[in-house]
Amino acid sequence: DLSQYLAEAASIVYENDLLRSFTNVRPEQLNLQDFKLKEKVTSARAVAMQKQLEREVAELEEERVRLKRRVRQMSELAAEKVSILHNLQPEQMLQLEEI
Repeated sequence: DLSQYLAEAASIVYENDLLRSFTNVRPEQLNLQDFKLKEKVTSARAVAMQKQLEREVAELEEERVRLKRRVRQMSELAAEKVSILHNLQPEQMLQLEEI
């Protein structure tokens, strides 16, 4: 395992040197700290966005449940109103709805 790991690391170093020679980039020209910092910032931003989206989904789900409950209440009130104002039985109301 260790020898395989060292072989892969040596291969990566060789590849890195080869790519630098193709592009004429010296090691001191690269600022890896800035690159690592940008990577961390991008990652942190993605995590923050994910959390924000999860909060929004939870809020929307709560609103959906609240609205669903409100629709049921309004339906019950409408049925009660028709029943009281027009002296109809629930079965008669259903027949009217079908028409």
